[in-house]
Formats: sequence, structure tokens, C-alpha cells
Amino acid sequence: MLYDRTYMQSPRELFKRSFCDQLIIFLISCFVLQAVSSLFFGAQLVNDFVGFGYNNLSKGYFWTIITYASVHDGPLHLILNLLGIHFIGRPVEGFIGNRKFKYLVLSSVLLGAIIGFIQ
Repeated sequence: MLYDRTYMQSPRELFKRSFCDQLIIFLISCFVLQAVSSLFFGAQLVNDFVGFGYNNLSKGYFWTIITYASVHDGPLHLILNLLGIHFIGRPVEGFIGNRKFKYLVLSSVLLGAIIGFIQ
């Protein structure tokens, strides 16, 4: 059967899942947290606190170099990112391995921050 194959089965425990699955769960959680906190504090305040930019760096918000990657502009933005992670990230993770894939994701986030800062 198709579902008896190991690559078709996903573990029930969070930390036994692939890094792509953990990343998808993390991004959905961040989006829900962003939406709820936007209701209480306002969308602009939340985006200023976790979004990346020169103004935030000048205020000393150095964590935004990493946290900007978890901020999404809306549900469509989130869905398209999740589809990319699922359909592109999973084969790449399987090809290069879990540990190298984590370094690839982190370096992509940092490179995106550098390119965003230069523009």
C-alpha cells in the first residue's frame, strides 16, 4: 500500500517531524500570534516591533534580523510561503540532509536581511 511506505508516514510527535514540517507549524503559529496581537496592539506596532528595517535597527531592535522572516502580510502570503516550503523545501531537505537544510534556511534569512538592508 502507498501509506505503508516510510516517506508517506509522518510522526505524531512534533520534534520527530522533518524540519520543513516544524517550520510550517512555526510559521502558522507566528501568523496566528501576529493576527491576535494586531487586534490588541495594532498591526503597525506589531510589524514595527518584529519587521526588519533601518529604523528598527537604529532603535536597537537587532532581533528583527531573524524575526522578519516569520511576519506575513496576509493569509495569501502565508499560504504561498507554506506551499513553497512544502513542495520545494521537503525534497531539498531530503537531498542535502536535515542539518544542512537548517543552515540553508538560516543563511537564507540572513542573506535576505542583508539584501533588504542594502536596498
